[in-house]
Amino acid sequence: MADLNRQIASLNQAEADELTRALQATQQQHIAAHLRRFSLEHATIPGIGPAFKARLMRSGFHTAADVEFYRVQHVHGIGPARARSLANWRSSLEAQARKTMPSALSPSEVSTIRSKYEGLRRTLEQQRDWEQERQKKEEENVRAQYRPLLDRLDQEEKAANAKTQVAISEVRARYAQRYQAIRDRGSKLAHDTASKLREIDGKIGEARKKLFGLHWEKEKLRRQLKPYVGIRFRKYVKRVFMDSRAA
Repeated sequence: MADLNRQIASLNQAEADELTRALQATQQQHIAAHLRRFSLEHATIPGIGPAFKARLMRSGFHTAADVEFYRVQHVHGIGPARARSLANWRSSLEAQARKTMPSALSPSEVSTIRSKYEGLRRTLEQQRDWEQERQKKEEENVRAQYRPLLDRLDQEEKAANAKTQVAISEVRARYAQRYQAIRDRGSKLAHDTASKLREIDGKIGEARKKLFGLHWEKEKLRRQLKPYVGIRFRKYVKRVFMDSRAA
């Protein structure tokens, strides 16, 4: 099938290429015929007078179709400047011809070219159609041959899927209670932990209050003892002794 399709595609491309080449050839013929209608002898070309025209015609250049930039320079006295004038004359006439050249082949020309490929293409297409039909029938025969096996496999697959679903349901049911017990234990643990944390927070609060009270008592004693900070034991005994004698 792939080989036949490639042959048909190649044939179609060859036909298209020949049509293109035929059109190009027709267009070139039209341009050449147009250029041959303009003789060098009666043309008005800058730098090309009667003497140069005579030399050119003796060398075989009679019409615009004969003029080529490099070939005319082989004529004595024709340098690049005069050769360019001759080439420009030819180019202007060629531009006129392109405006009137055919843009498509005639129906008869197209028919002649297409008829060359039509028979071979029809043969290839018939072979392709026959091959498609043969493959279709062969595929149907294979399907019919293996249909019972495919049906049995399909039934086995459905039974296996149903059995699997039942097993999954049983497993889910078996572990549902366990999952629920674990979730309950988790909830109770979370609740107990929250209660314990609240109790600890209360004790921490009470400890902070006691610590604050101790700090306050300490500061109070520090202020009361401040006047006695500079007293030493010797000074204290001396002062007590002096006070006792005075008494």
